[in-house]
Amino acid sequence: MNQSTRIFASIIVVSIILVISTFAEKLKPLTQSGTVSLSTTSIAVGVGVNWGRGVLTFKGKEYPFTVKGLSVMDLGISKASAKGEVFHLVKVADFAGKYASIEAAFALGKGNAGLVMKNSNGVVISLGAVTKGVQLTLGGKGLSIKLQEK
Repeated sequence: MNQSTRIFASIIVVSIILVISTFAEKLKPLTQSGTVSLSTTSIAVGVGVNWGRGVLTFKGKEYPFTVKGLSVMDLGISKASAKGEVFHLVKVADFAGKYASIEAAFALGKGNAGLVMKNSNGVVISLGAVTKGVQLTLGGKGLSIKLQEK
C-alpha cells in the first residue's frame, strides 16, 4: 500500500467514525433530570399565552421560573396548566434560556407529548397540558424561560 492510499483510507475511517458518533449522540436515550409544572394566563381568547409561571423540580429542590412565548390554542381558555419532564439537565442554570421545538420522533417513547423542546444547553422539556382540550404550541420566536430568585 502506498502512502496516498493509506492517507485516503485513514480519511475514510475517520469520516465513518465521525458519522457514527454523530448518530449515536442523536440516538442516546433521554435521561430524566427533573419535572416542571406551570400555569399560564391568556390576554385574549384564542390569541395565546404571553406569560406564565412555573416550578422546576431538580434534585429534590424547587426552582421558580417565568415563561414567555407559550401559546394555548383553544377558544374559551383564559388559564391553563401543564406538566412535564426535564431531560439532560446537569446544573440548574442550564434550564434557563430560549427553547425551540424539536421533532416529536425524538420525544419520549413514553406516550404522546404535547410539546417537546430543546435549548442551546441541550436541556429537553416534554410538556403536556393538564387543562383538558388544550393544545400547546410555541410562539413565533420560541419559548423563553427565566429562573427567578427565591
